[in-house]
Amino acid sequence: MNVPIRDGGYEPRDFSTWCLLALAGIGHLSDTICDRSIEIEMQRKLSHEKIKRLRRHDGADLDELARKLARFSADNVDALQGAQ
Repeated sequence: MNVPIRDGGYEPRDFSTWCLLALAGIGHLSDTICDRSIEIEMQRKLSHEKIKRLRRHDGADLDELARKLARFSADNVDALQGAQ
């Protein structure tokens, strides 16, 4: 990516592009993706099943997990940056 420099020009610089990613799909994922993934298999609901609609305010029970993940990331940032 080119970034602006003081003299008004641009200079190419490398940036780390590693990040978490969520993928959804139907069918089989490639072995390369599966090797680096945590898979969560989902199923369609059956016609006789009643499912409560998920609302924006739902999910408060995941707040504790989100806080723990954020804390883990902050506490281990050096190890995570050096991970391969």
